[in-house]
This record gives sequence, structure tokens and C-alpha cells, in this order.
Amino acid sequence: MKRSKILLVAMVALSFVFCSCQEKRDEIKIGAVLPLTGNLAQLGESGKTGLSLAEEYINSKYDNKKIKFLFEDGKANPTASINAINKLITLDKIDIVFSIISAVELSIVPIQEKEHFLMFSHSSHPQLSGINDLFFRQSQTVQQESDFILSNIDSAATLTICYMNDDYGVAFEKEIQKKVQPNRIKSVISFLPSESNFATIAKKAIDAKSDKIVISAGGKNIADLVKKLREQNYSGEIITTLGYIVSGANNSTKDIQNLTMVNLKKVTMEKEFEEYVKAYEKKTGKKIGTAELIFFNSAWIVYSNSLNGNAPQQISTEIKKHTTQNILGNTVTITSTNDILPELEVIKQ
Repeated sequence: MKRSKILLVAMVALSFVFCSCQEKRDEIKIGAVLPLTGNLAQLGESGKTGLSLAEEYINSKYDNKKIKFLFEDGKANPTASINAINKLITLDKIDIVFSIISAVELSIVPIQEKEHFLMFSHSSHPQLSGINDLFFRQSQTVQQESDFILSNIDSAATLTICYMNDDYGVAFEKEIQKKVQPNRIKSVISFLPSESNFATIAKKAIDAKSDKIVISAGGKNIADLVKKLREQNYSGEIITTLGYIVSGANNSTKDIQNLTMVNLKKVTMEKEFEEYVKAYEKKTGKKIGTAELIFFNSAWIVYSNSLNGNAPQQISTEIKKHTTQNILGNTVTITSTNDILPELEVIKQ
């Protein structure tokens, strides 16, 4: 009798271990390092909302495999983000990572190359293109955005370029300089991410007497630069790069006229998915816009290409078999350099 009981307990234990292993194999875990605090927190919250939507939608619709996100606050800071990455890959045993912010992702690249985890970037720096076969980037690029802005400007207009002295701002300024005749650029003004005296920056920009002022920067505080330009009687067109809207700076400049802002073109959704999104918005109070859907798309690409295995190389191989992928009504194209480029539009006030 005792022997039978021992055998039964052993069988139950083995069954539990087997079920646990099955459950583990049937769940794909992804780490997300996002700026959840600080000046760029809205970017991080958009990402978190999009990925949380993906987790809930996928897990409610599909039984064969689940998806789970582990979020870490990278504070838009390379050092904090590297610490977060190290925690995810060592303690949490994560081998798929999502992130955002050019400076952060450039600092992560050496770790990604060493540890060979699957990386999904959501930043625009040109050096994030074609890193390796495990590194994908879903974002506009500085080449794409600078071309787009210049295509919406009179080719004879003179420009003043105001840019944040970070990786993206520097790259954007260089692209504009390459593409515009030197006599059209009246002034180039850089400022630090910590800049707070936008009255001085605005005065320098106005003193250049250009037809248009282009601002390449992200963060809610950049709204102060736009306001100062108008307060100091600049009446020309102000043009902002995508970072302005996606960081939420536009929310406090809705009354500013002759302001042109680059935005992500609205994503198309299948009707059933659109209804799901509306219900999710009502339930959570979270707004699902294009920025959130870009992160959703990244999650969908990884999940839908992981059905034959969760290993980074397996997923990467599957992704590259289908360079055009339909995501619930939204078609994306993946280039040979692993760039997933969104469509852009301009919002005029």
C-alpha cells in the first residue's frame, strides 16, 4: 500500500513538472525597456499601452500560445536602460527585448550583439539600420523624415534648424544639411536635452530671419520653445519632427497657428479588431493611437512568427520569410536591412 502511494505521488509530481514545462513552452515572454518616468514618459506609456493591448488581445483570442510582457523603466537614460536589460536577460531569462529612444538603443547594441537576443527597436537613428539578423527596427528613419519634411516645404524657402543635441537631433541636422543648398540654411541652433531657457533659443532663431523654423526634438518641454517663438512675434511657419507629437508636446500648443507637425499616419484596422480596441479603451481609459498600434504591431510580428519556436533565430528566420505582413488590416513592409517603416503625414494648425 505504501509503495502504491509513493508511486502515485511520484506520478503526480512528474505530471506537474511536465505540465509546468508545457506551460512554459507555450508562453513567449518579452522584456520591454521603456521611459516610464521623466520628460519622455509619454513615449514609454504609449509603448506600454500598445504592448498591454497586444498581450490582452492575443491571450483572449488564441489558446495555442500565450504572450507576456515584463516592463522595466529605462528612464530614457542609457545607464538605467543597460541595467534594465541586464536584469531582463540574466534574472528573468528574457531573450526578446523591445525598447525606444535612439541613445538608449545605441548603447544596447553591443550587449545585443554579445548576447544574441532578438531586439525590436522603435527609434529613428540611421545607425540602427542593418545591425544584424536579430535586430529589427520599427520606426521612421531620419532619412525618411527629413525627405518627408523637405517635400512639404517650398524649395526656395530659407530655414533655421533648431535641434536637440542628442543622437537623433544630430543625425537629423546632418541629413538636412546634406539635402539643402547651403544658402537656404540661415542658422543652425543646438540645445541640450536639459535645456530650459527657451527664450534665448527662440531669440537666436528669430534673429536669423528665415522663412521657416524646423524643430527636431522630443519631450513635453519643447512646447515651450514653440510658445516662446510666438511670444517673441515670430509669424513664420514652425515645423516639428515626429518627436513633438509622440512625446505629447502638442497637447499644450493647440492654440498655436501656422504650426506644422509630422505625425504617424493613422493605422487601418480590421472591423472586428477596431471594435475590440474601442472596448479596450472604454475599459481601461487608455487611448489607442497610431504610436500605441506600432508597438502592438511589433508584438504581433514576434508572436505570429514564433509559432514554430520561441528561439530568437527561429523567429527572425520566420519574419524574413514574409517581408510583407498583414496585421489585422494594417500592411507593413520589412526591408532587407530589417527596417519596418511607417507612413507619415503632416498635421497643420
